[in-house]
Amino acid sequence: MNRHMRSLNVASSIVVVALLAACTTPSAGPPTSNTPTADASPSAAPTPTIAEIVAVDPDDYDFPWLGGEGVSFNSPDDNIACGIRPPQNDSSYEYGCYISDYTYTDPPQPDDIQVPCEHGFWASERFAPKVLCSGEPATYAGVRDYGDPSVLTLEVGTSITFNETTCVSETDGMLCTGPDGHGFRLSAESYELF
Repeated sequence: MNRHMRSLNVASSIVVVALLAACTTPSAGPPTSNTPTADASPSAAPTPTIAEIVAVDPDDYDFPWLGGEGVSFNSPDDNIACGIRPPQNDSSYEYGCYISDYTYTDPPQPDDIQVPCEHGFWASERFAPKVLCSGEPATYAGVRDYGDPSVLTLEVGTSITFNETTCVSETDGMLCTGPDGHGFRLSAESYELF
């Protein structure tokens, strides 16, 4: 093989390696900011941070003040209270979590809402996951504020599914996903809507 052909082969090999490297380099992906943008397209549901998840019986977590229609539960540290409702208000599902103490920056206040929007998130068939505003349907998720001692703890590493909506208790918070694959992850330090 002559010197010219060897140089051509080496140059071709370098180009192929560079092209392959460009194809396999991981992308930065969508931003994971605590401030969702209005036109951001939803990302895929995140993977739970717990390797082995044990499902609990939703009948043990029935909604005390709705006559067993739905489920309610608290995080192990009692900082997050969540609920999943049965079909109502033209939605086949509704769920949300209320958080008492947190350090993340509150999401932007919706322009058309005149009441405080903070302390958690909710979603339904009609509404993508969004910040919890006073008076919205998911404020029921703050059941621990009603002082009901019958609300059980969803221990770390367990999940509950009701009406095709699943919440997982993670080491630092809750991950809830509706039947459409959208939902939220909530902890005292951060949140993620997907």
